[in-house]
Amino acid sequence: MKPGRITPPSKGQSEVVDKETRIARRETADETLALRSRDSRLVSRTLAGDGEAFEDLVRLYYDRIRALVYHHLHREDELDDALQDIFLKAFQALPRFRKRSNFYTWLYRIASNYCIDRLRKRRLELVSLDDDEKRDAIEAKLPTSSQTPEESFSSSEKVALVRTALGMLDPLFQNIIILRELEGLSYEELAESLDINIGTVKSRLARARTELKKILEDMDAI
Repeated sequence: MKPGRITPPSKGQSEVVDKETRIARRETADETLALRSRDSRLVSRTLAGDGEAFEDLVRLYYDRIRALVYHHLHREDELDDALQDIFLKAFQALPRFRKRSNFYTWLYRIASNYCIDRLRKRRLELVSLDDDEKRDAIEAKLPTSSQTPEESFSSSEKVALVRTALGMLDPLFQNIIILRELEGLSYEELAESLDINIGTVKSRLARARTELKKILEDMDAI
């Protein structure tokens, strides 16, 4: 079985998802356990051959994964294909999903790894360009969200500089800053989605912020 082409969820397609959520919440008063129970149920149904169950999982997390991918790639022309690839990878990897984990952090790991690979390929494609062309190409592909990792930069000019600096980070560092500062994942969620321990999360995040600050200093932005 293979999922069909992923389409954005519509308002009229949420009845089954709502039903699953209500069932899960009746089983436990704890919201986290309820959501995990709902997702686990949908995964089990998918593995049993129920294609609609996987469509429900897609509808539940489509917007969050779309936002994550856009923060990384900032290319509308790549977004649809990227989402197709990510959800297909998730579908193929479902037999390896550990139900004691949060499904959405597991899905974030797949999406993050995909984006990191795409960003690394972009960098390889830019190696042969001269410095001016390389800089223009990088800046053209940076995220344009009004949010930034540095809240102190409020003017549009400084926001643009932070975006440029963020795009110049190593993809691993860029990824953890996006997950923490833009997506709002906790240290625990970062550890699970990146498959590293909390100590590594903190050290990698610290290094990412240090590198970001260094780039901004070189740009005379701070």
